[in-house]
Amino acid sequence: MFKEKSSNKFRVIDWDWAINYTAEKFANTPAARSFFYSSGRSSNEAGFVLQMFARLYGTNNVTNCSYYCHQATSEGLGTTIGAGTATVELEDLSLCDAIFVIGANPASNHPRFIHKLKACRDRGGEVIVINPAKEPGLIKFALPKSMRSIITGGSDIASVYVQPNIGGDLALFKGIAKYIIENNHTAPSFIELYTQGYDAFLADINHTSWSEIEKLSGVAKADIEVMALAYARSKNTVFAWGMGMTHHLNGVENIEYIANLALMRGMIGASGTTARPQ
Repeated sequence: MFKEKSSNKFRVIDWDWAINYTAEKFANTPAARSFFYSSGRSSNEAGFVLQMFARLYGTNNVTNCSYYCHQATSEGLGTTIGAGTATVELEDLSLCDAIFVIGANPASNHPRFIHKLKACRDRGGEVIVINPAKEPGLIKFALPKSMRSIITGGSDIASVYVQPNIGGDLALFKGIAKYIIENNHTAPSFIELYTQGYDAFLADINHTSWSEIEKLSGVAKADIEVMALAYARSKNTVFAWGMGMTHHLNGVENIEYIANLALMRGMIGASGTTARPQ
């Protein structure tokens, strides 16, 4: 199908015309001013062929949507824990007793993850959802594998659902950190042995008032405390997030702060814990 600039509709074209037209456009475009972009959902083989084509054409300006969407994750985790990718395996989702789902909607985009969230609830765990939008599938979800879930109108997913202001995530995370610190739920020995810069982190928290946190995050202190208490009670927590965290001017800072929340309780380096970008 092809639509010209001057037209408001598509027309059917044949493959010979399409290939010749594309080749002509490539021939008239400097390679250095081209950009090749692919879907992260395509096969490895298709991605390999695309990048080979790009390099033969004369450019290495190649990326895919997975890298673009989670480049902030790679940077944020790289500067905090030293690894730019997830620190958990799928099995860890079966071992944890709390899962934070931040800026993501697995009900639409990651149904396998939804089953893990439901399983966490079934074993008495907490699923804390942080999302400005109220996603119905994160409140209740009719699990395709469960006839009971379908018949009853869906299974409960979120045990806590918080809707911060768009862009208010850092303030919300500070609130969680502030509660953890004020109520002595940190892991002092882990912090001393495995982290750096905690004194500066602590000073910033101490100089940030609850009123400022509430104003910037758009979430009441009482609601933040509910989330923070669920985290404080947890023995194994996984933080999972989506593009609601990374597609911001402060996307890297968002991820760095999630890593800080994990580090302040030692939720890293053990089965059933810490970071998992969706």
